[in-house]
Amino acid sequence: MIVILHCWWQIIVAAIVYFALGALWFNPKTFGNAWMKSHGIVRDPEKMKETGMGITMGLSFVCALIFSAAICWICCATSSGECCQSSSLIHCLKIGFLVGMIAATSISLAYLYQMKPLNAFLTDALYHVVGSLLAAITMHLLGCC
Repeated sequence: MIVILHCWWQIIVAAIVYFALGALWFNPKTFGNAWMKSHGIVRDPEKMKETGMGITMGLSFVCALIFSAAICWICCATSSGECCQSSSLIHCLKIGFLVGMIAATSISLAYLYQMKPLNAFLTDALYHVVGSLLAAITMHLLGCC
């Protein structure tokens, strides 16, 4: 836990990167329209005002912080050195991939019972795999992980 407190700003930057990926990933010009269609979401500006998108975005950022902190903690806990700064990029990528795959597996369990289409699963699961990898790379480049 002390390591996470030591690397707090790297975790915040990694969470910003993860969150920014979501803005690109779910943008209507990339995967956004297909994602909304696969989840049965109709783009209605009036309804979006009512649903409190600010709260949704804020909670999404908190989730990105939790993912980034988990990646940092696991990377540091499994590092061979005294501190997480001794981890190699490959080690950090393995941890990022592991955390992303855990998220993807959790999503698949829910989507199987909700009978969601395959493209909904792939869009959501791959977002977390890529986001976790980017968070791990970001923290490694910033000297924590």
